[in-house]
Amino acid sequence: MRRAPAVSYSVIRSHWHGRFIALMFIFALGLLDALVVAQTEMDVRTVVMTGTVLGAGAFAFYAWQKSPTGTLYWDGQHWFWSGFDAHRPCRLALLLDFQRMVVVSIVGDGKRVVWLWLEAGRGNPAWLPLRRAIVARQATDPSGEGELADSVDQAHAS
Repeated sequence: MRRAPAVSYSVIRSHWHGRFIALMFIFALGLLDALVVAQTEMDVRTVVMTGTVLGAGAFAFYAWQKSPTGTLYWDGQHWFWSGFDAHRPCRLALLLDFQRMVVVSIVGDGKRVVWLWLEAGRGNPAWLPLRRAIVARQATDPSGEGELADSVDQAHAS
């Protein structure tokens, strides 16, 4: 079995993730509006729910604004993330796969977990090699440790 080729991918804030947050916020405000219209007077529950929806929306937008950006690099054997020590490999796990958008988690040496929303940009030539590396690595080595991939390569070679 051949390994996926090396690839470097610039990670930016996910536009899909931002649109999803906005859509959920608008949906929640619509439901809240329907509740307020159905009531004849404002009560404490309505004020608390309004505060909760606004607070959750503000937190989600803040978290999206602070989402990690950097460079994700696959050297053919290991993953590297610019947010961690540049010389130490990290483990990557595929969480969601929607073909043109994937969510991955990366665990570094310090056991800090970073979630990345990666999406295909228009005309980005690194997207398909990145997806191949993520999917091929997950198929051969779901733990991200590398031993299973080496044994599969040896089995196919014989």
